[in-house]
Amino acid sequence: MNLALKVSDRPRSEVFYDWLLTALGYTCVAQTHRYTMWWSAQAGAITLSDAEPLQTAASNLPGLHHFALAAESSQQVDLIYQRLQVIGAQILQPPQKVENGHTTYYSLLFTDPDGLRLELVYMPAHVAFP
Repeated sequence: MNLALKVSDRPRSEVFYDWLLTALGYTCVAQTHRYTMWWSAQAGAITLSDAEPLQTAASNLPGLHHFALAAESSQQVDLIYQRLQVIGAQILQPPQKVENGHTTYYSLLFTDPDGLRLELVYMPAHVAFP
């Protein structure tokens, strides 16, 4: 699982989430100019990145950016993509290889019927976080 949050004041939010997540057994594994990420082997990743409240795009506003689910393989991502197309789901980003600094993964971004952004991610074990 990966929970990605857009926040209005990242330094303030980092203090809050670091305290909370460390208490819950998460470890801060990345802090870049783009995001901060905590990892738990049992629960997955939680990332914070800056919201851009002056932008009109909903993906840049504070709040839940998307909810990611883990796939067992890139083939499973492709199969779900095909099924989503059949049922007429809104595809925001078709399956693609994503290179994000120290991590490479295969990702599909789509919405549920209410417009909640969902991501299906296959991340090979050899690139997973500690």
